[in-house]
Amino acid sequence: MIIRFLELNTPLRRSEIADKPELFAKELESLLGDGAKMIEERIIRTLYEKMGKKYIPRKEHSFSDYVRAAQRIYLKS
Repeated sequence: MIIRFLELNTPLRRSEIADKPELFAKELESLLGDGAKMIEERIIRTLYEKMGKKYIPRKEHSFSDYVRAAQRIYLKS
């Protein structure tokens, strides 16, 4: 539902989220404000669980940092 709303109201497309995590995070925050952080963390947790990797939250890492790290891990396997 949220992704569909973003597709209809922003330049972001579902197929671009993995390649443009910064834009996704920006648009999500624009839509949900501080609530975006909870959604981002849930997405990251789910992503890492599906990859069989441990998610370790770190304040210095952003949503896009975690997505990019997951991409590197996935591409190495």
